[in-house]
Amino acid sequence: HPRDNKKLLDTLRELRDLGNTVLVVEHDEETIEHADYVIDLGPLAGTHGGEVIATGEPKEIACNAESMTGKYLCGELAIDIPDVRRLPNGQRIKVKGARAHNLKNIDVEFPLGLLIDTRRRNTLSGALQPRLHYADRGVGTRQDRGA
Repeated sequence: HPRDNKKLLDTLRELRDLGNTVLVVEHDEETIEHADYVIDLGPLAGTHGGEVIATGEPKEIACNAESMTGKYLCGELAIDIPDVRRLPNGQRIKVKGARAHNLKNIDVEFPLGLLIDTRRRNTLSGALQPRLHYADRGVGTRQDRGA
């Protein structure tokens, strides 16, 4: 959410202004544009990457012919938003009585067949991971399985 991103960027700037070195690994365009300095690694991901492709302020990276990130920053490349979004497949995963981090015994359902961005990965991972870890053993709770 834009509001959350602004809060994050403000917090990162505050940390920097207190004299801290802040290193962020990120693909978000707004975050990169607000960076003081960018180190672009590539040329691709995984075993096809790992080389320093470009360094400098975001405006120096933008449109750099060698930099995939730069091509996105200057608009030469873009991620198209589809006209029609994928629909859920009708199945759902249910988490009942989730108690992890700040979750207080809540019930929640997530549609399957979609990419869901909750912006709360650590919180949900704490609730989902134990259930998914035992998914091959059938229905029940962690307590039922002796976990």
